[in-house]
Amino acid sequence: FDWLLSVNINGEILSPLMWAIRDGKFALAEYMIDHLLEIRADRHAYYYGREKLFERHPDVVTTLCSDCPALMDTMMDGLMWHSHSVNQGFVQVNYYLKEMYGDPKLIKNVWESPVAQVTKLGTPDMFNHPLLNKLCLIKWHRFGKKFFIMMQLFYDFVLILWTVGFVVYQDDCSLSLISLRLATGVLSLLAFTAMCALLVSQYRSGLVSTTNWGPKLHIKVPQFLMNPWNSARFVCYAVTTVAAFSEQCWTANPPDARRKMGCRPWAENYGPEIPEGQPIPEVATIDWRTAITAFATFFLWIQFIQILILSRPLAAFTYTLSAMFVDVG
Repeated sequence: FDWLLSVNINGEILSPLMWAIRDGKFALAEYMIDHLLEIRADRHAYYYGREKLFERHPDVVTTLCSDCPALMDTMMDGLMWHSHSVNQGFVQVNYYLKEMYGDPKLIKNVWESPVAQVTKLGTPDMFNHPLLNKLCLIKWHRFGKKFFIMMQLFYDFVLILWTVGFVVYQDDCSLSLISLRLATGVLSLLAFTAMCALLVSQYRSGLVSTTNWGPKLHIKVPQFLMNPWNSARFVCYAVTTVAAFSEQCWTANPPDARRKMGCRPWAENYGPEIPEGQPIPEVATIDWRTAITAFATFFLWIQFIQILILSRPLAAFTYTLSAMFVDVG
């Protein structure tokens, strides 16, 4: 297999495979990949060029996705073995996933792993291939699903507290509701602090992407913020923290704060104290607290859509909607 991956030309080491891909000779490159990933055997040993291919070209997935996506199917076909016999309607299949899975000890930046490169540079059709399908299922069931559910339970718990304390009973300044708002603020602050620590860690480790804001302005953004869901959640928890700890009920005696204010706790133009037994008027005043409360409520519920990932049909629906909005934008 060495002559397909490394040749010496006038003292310079070149790869015929990469040479063929970059020169646009895709038919030749396809033949080389088929030859490398064909399992052979003789009386002495088995021969399979998978390890040599990824050892010589660890970025082969990135190259194929960016220069010739059609060859990805050829390579992934070569990373599978099918039995010729059928047993009770099933065919035995071996998946050779070691390099595609990615070794955490060798790949420090998970956004540079083969699957991440397929996600970033490849096409959606690539994930219809049985190899990538199997690989994603393995990662999802090993650690992805558990981590996702744990995070969603935390996010949804904050959402419930926020909805009860700031939407359903927004005018109630009783001690129980003040305590609930305090708990919401503490949890939001903890989540925001954890995200800030993650951003600092990624920036120091070089896990960043460069975004261009003009011909001369280039900003390095941590990978965490490159995901729109994460960016929205980061801003949202900053807003919920501010809203939770700027509640007007903090400045008055909780049990009768509303009656002494004469209107909603966050209204600017407080009226005179209302006698016992008389209704409390509603004051249609929109100030900065009302605005950030409405902003946080909207985005917390929008992020609730992410839980639909647990269902394949609903996940496909949300992906279609997001792709539609990107096309319209």
